[in-house]
Amino acid sequence: MSEPTTLDPSTLPAPHPTRVQSAVFYLSSRIIVPASAALTFRVLADPRKYSDWNTFIPQAEVNAVQRSTGEVGEKQDGGEGTSSGGEDVKELTYLREGDEVVLHARLDPKSSLKKSPLRVKRVTQLPLPSLGTGSTSNKPNDDDTGNLASTTVTATGQGVDTSDIEPLPEGRTTYRLEWGSDGRMLSAHRVMEVRELEDDPDNGQQCEFRTWEVMNGPLAYLVKKLYSKVLTERFHDWARDLRGQAVKVRVEPRVAASEQSGEQRGQGSNEEQREESTNSDGQAGA
Repeated sequence: MSEPTTLDPSTLPAPHPTRVQSAVFYLSSRIIVPASAALTFRVLADPRKYSDWNTFIPQAEVNAVQRSTGEVGEKQDGGEGTSSGGEDVKELTYLREGDEVVLHARLDPKSSLKKSPLRVKRVTQLPLPSLGTGSTSNKPNDDDTGNLASTTVTATGQGVDTSDIEPLPEGRTTYRLEWGSDGRMLSAHRVMEVRELEDDPDNGQQCEFRTWEVMNGPLAYLVKKLYSKVLTERFHDWARDLRGQAVKVRVEPRVAASEQSGEQRGQGSNEEQREESTNSDGQAGA
């Protein structure tokens, strides 16, 4: 699935199908990404770098809640993580619950940016990466598939209910980012998930990105009437752009390593040629 498609609300984990049914406006998109879930979520969950790849949101700022020293939790290496995923969500994103994210959306190439302040609701991960420092103190309860479906680790280190995250096969990981606004005239709740999939025989690691948003309030009817088609297209652009950036980040270290290896081979070849030339000169002098 190299092109994005919409999500059937009935396939969403409870209680989201019910929320969609009662919502004024529903948007969604999903796509398969040929990169690890950890790498893809790392790209997704740093709005400060959306200008590098997100054509729908070419500008964004994060007004962070107060952090303690060393709590930023960013990884700059751009690596893909282990084949089984499961990297701690705190290491994959700068965002914390309560942060304000200001998105500047461009609905079409000719339009001006529209400012949209949102609040981070949850940054979660299933299953638990560990029961060590920063994890929930609640004892996890295994469901019948062996997944830890009742508790999770959030970016703030608090245990929260994750019954609305659909369990995956044992050993697989789902990362989820949620944000929204709670205005009286217009409220919105956006969910973005990166779900680890079984490795592809040809392309290796892969994951599924899926996202959905519900809007309510009097203004939601107007947004739906005026912008339903264009917002659906922009949601698909977001998914497509994320896929492209994740692939780019995945490939760049390999290209750099290949170029470095090529340079080293070239240097070795030049040294061999100089050594052969020196030996040849010495034999001629003898």
